[in-house]
Amino acid sequence: MENQDSSDEFGEMICSELDVPIITSEALEPVVTICLCAITADHWLLLADGKVTFGAFSQLHKMCSDILKIISYEVLEVVEPQVRDWMFIHATQDGHNMKNHIFYSVTEDDIKASIGDFFDHCFGEVTGTPQERSNESVILLEMIAAEVKKRVNEALAELISPAGQPASCPQTVESIDSETSIDYDAIKMVNLVATILTCLLRNNTLYNVPCVTGCEEFCHGYREGRYETGRIQTHIPKVYWKPPTGFHGIK
Repeated sequence: MENQDSSDEFGEMICSELDVPIITSEALEPVVTICLCAITADHWLLLADGKVTFGAFSQLHKMCSDILKIISYEVLEVVEPQVRDWMFIHATQDGHNMKNHIFYSVTEDDIKASIGDFFDHCFGEVTGTPQERSNESVILLEMIAAEVKKRVNEALAELISPAGQPASCPQTVESIDSETSIDYDAIKMVNLVATILTCLLRNNTLYNVPCVTGCEEFCHGYREGRYETGRIQTHIPKVYWKPPTGFHGIK
């Protein structure tokens, strides 16, 4: 990404010199599909009423965790070779001419550009229910981007110097925009996804459990009134989940 001057006042982007990959729907939608398929019918019904059960929470938590891992891996795989090249250039050329360049780490805006508008439509596409951009999808993108940036930059910091950044290296962007970084809050992230799904259910004029791609058998069973005993079958093993501190079950 080309380096741009930052300005909170005008909302300008802070981007590094690193080129980041475009994360495609093909990379993330399978994770969303598998986790939504694993939510049982009775939990979908409660979710439609704005209530998050332990079972639904565990699946959404797993989904968010897997999404973070996938994006972090794909970004790091692309930017790590670039950082190695920049390190060589910095070591062999005049470092003074590069002091205004961000090449040792990624920024949150880098990651946002990499993800794009995925969270504005992914849940709607998987469930077959129209989805629009919302406050929740915007905040979810910000939280995902902040955590991915943190993970990628921690990995790059180890690459640069396992014992710590040498004095010859310029200041990284991590210290420049750390004030806007958001600590990883899994509960908040899951609640954002749950709110999006609840809105999708309520906006559905049939007020049905959405027909998740690959789970059509369950969807038909729900619409025929067999939802009490119906379960979406997947290859995911049973999740033995202990609720984290701060989660109080059904709201």
